[in-house]
This record gives sequence, C-alpha cells and structure tokens, in this order.
Amino acid sequence: MLRWSVGMIKPIYLYNRCMSILKINGKEEQFPDNKMPATIADLLRYLGVDSTTVVAELDGQIIERANFSKTTLNDGQNIELVRFVPGG
Repeated sequence: MLRWSVGMIKPIYLYNRCMSILKINGKEEQFPDNKMPATIADLLRYLGVDSTTVVAELDGQIIERANFSKTTLNDGQNIELVRFVPGG
C-alpha cells in the first residue's frame, strides 16, 4: 500500500492501471493505458470534431492541418482546439 505525504505526486489509477492525461482546452482528459489517441487526427475523431473546422495548437505550437495524422500525442501534453463558427 502506498502512503502519500505532502509534496508527493499521486499517480492516477483505474483498477490498478495508470492513466494517460491530455490537457484539452484547459481541461484534463484521462485515458486508460494504451487507449489514448495516438495522433491529433485520432483525438479529433474521438471528440467527434471535423478536422476541417478546427485549428490545433500542441504545447504552444500551431499544427498544420496536413500534419494532424502525423503529429503524435504524448502523456501530459497541452492541446488547444479552436473551432470557427460562421455567423454574425
């Protein structure tokens, strides 16, 4: 059994398995091991977002839409997704 003291980082477990975390638009999203989307394109599919309507920023760097399927995601990364909505 693990005991935690002040200043220790507590890992997140789900049924004794570690979780991967992505921070998406400022909110932490948890994924079970081996279930985290591998690329930005995979993440957009998971979220149900059309890639043609979004701009993606990964750890402060804007990712070109052509590279969504080539840009891999890693535990702990920050992603900002901005959708453009027509209207006035």
